[in-house]
Amino acid sequence: MFALRCAPRQLPAARLPFLRPPRIWAGYADEAHSMNSMLASLTAHNPDSPPPIHPQNPHSTPNPHSLEPPPAPPGAFADSETAGDFIPTKTGPFHRFHCHSTRNNTINTFTDPDGAVISWISGGSNGFKKRNRSSYEAGYQCAVKMFENIEKEAKSYEANPENFEKPFKIDLFCKGFGQGRDALFKALMTAQGDVVRNRIASVTDRTPLKIGGTRSRKRKRR
Repeated sequence: MFALRCAPRQLPAARLPFLRPPRIWAGYADEAHSMNSMLASLTAHNPDSPPPIHPQNPHSTPNPHSLEPPPAPPGAFADSETAGDFIPTKTGPFHRFHCHSTRNNTINTFTDPDGAVISWISGGSNGFKKRNRSSYEAGYQCAVKMFENIEKEAKSYEANPENFEKPFKIDLFCKGFGQGRDALFKALMTAQGDVVRNRIASVTDRTPLKIGGTRSRKRKRR
């Protein structure tokens, strides 16, 4: 009775540790063994022959047990024909399009690469009053009118022969989670936003997010 209780438990086959090496390593081991035998047979016929030299790196000898590629010879890429043909993706500072959308208003500002304001449009300047300044329609009209101003600025910029090699690109910056933000992106997808959409180089969200910090203001009673 005690012998039956003290009998060792047999683990199922699925729980046994997997101690066999993977197949890929076994393949490399077979290849290394075959290469060693081939080198041994070559040197047996001519014992005075030096070890074979790697064709890409004459200063190193091949190691059949190493799985890493041999190092490149010094100066291998120094005389490359494409070494001086690297073209950066961003050639310089671009114009900026700022969209500040809050629950009270929507303000779109277009500046030059240095930050100087070229034009600005808000919900109040479009004729909307009070709470309507932050509505979706106000944000959409602000976006459409700003597209017209950007198109005029692009034509005058490209007409200048000094800017022939400098593309007219725009960096879009969004701040806030108002309805004017959604209206701007919807306007960019329409036919009116084709001129601006094709010139946008990057989109950045600058909405500040408070993690912890001070106590927020008391919400208004509505």
